[in-house]
Amino acid sequence: MKNILLFLISICFLVSCSEENQPSQVVNNEVNNFIQSTAPNLLIKTVNLSKTIDEVNIKIQKMVELQNSFPDHSQVTQPRIDKWNNVKVKLTKTQKDVQFQIERAYVIYKTEQEIEGTKQFTATAKALIQKADEALNIAKGMTEVIEESTNY
Repeated sequence: MKNILLFLISICFLVSCSEENQPSQVVNNEVNNFIQSTAPNLLIKTVNLSKTIDEVNIKIQKMVELQNSFPDHSQVTQPRIDKWNNVKVKLTKTQKDVQFQIERAYVIYKTEQEIEGTKQFTATAKALIQKADEALNIAKGMTEVIEESTNY
């Protein structure tokens, strides 16, 4: 059930589920189609980054619910909530940076539509994949540290 929820959230992220932003939705679909055809690994990484942020949000929500249920023990939950919020902030910033760079690469490609544009995008895509990998590794490491600290 949790995986289905995360999958649906990811899909909504990719296609901008809001009906108010239909022009934006068309642009996002064009960008996603472009990324899928030119750098499918990058699209996978951005989806994974979105899933990771969703998982962090769920952990924060569960911690807050626990803290609300047992307010006298906030000295246990609050530091963990703070750690997860820091992870979320870093991942969200990375996600925004990656999305901005993807859009920039798309604009360069559409503007030039020449071999140079493709080369520029390929270099940009490789850097973005590395940045997304680093963010996911940081999140994984922080998750392991936080989860290990809960065992003590």
